[in-house]
Amino acid sequence: MILGIDPGSKGGLAVLSESGELISYARMVAIHDFPDLSSIKKCFIEKCQSRPGQSIQSMFNYGVHFGEILGLLAAHKIPHVLINPRRWQAKIIGKFNKGESKKAALNKAKQLWPTETFVPVGCKKPNDGIVDACLIAEYGRLYG
Repeated sequence: MILGIDPGSKGGLAVLSESGELISYARMVAIHDFPDLSSIKKCFIEKCQSRPGQSIQSMFNYGVHFGEILGLLAAHKIPHVLINPRRWQAKIIGKFNKGESKKAALNKAKQLWPTETFVPVGCKKPNDGIVDACLIAEYGRLYG
């Protein structure tokens, strides 16, 4: 199994089989709520980076959570690869207009997994973090 992670607070987790079947997905959770990792062979994580306008406290919290994820993977001896967002987007989504990355990602995810809604329990619309996590896992499956 391949785990894809969009590590932001509004991020997500996705597990794919080696054949590309979407096994499960969830919104980003607290480190103690992570799913069972025993069947994960490799993990692909969107690389942690700051964004303009992000507060120091917000970036610190993001970094701490990112470090917790890396520690959990290390404790379970799961190899991981950090992926630059532009790199996986270029390979999986292709070209899209500025400001339309989320829409393009959702369209690509629906193309790959047409029966999925990407709507987590208790929500009414697709979760961008889950969509990204699915596509990050697909990038890892194809190019990892």
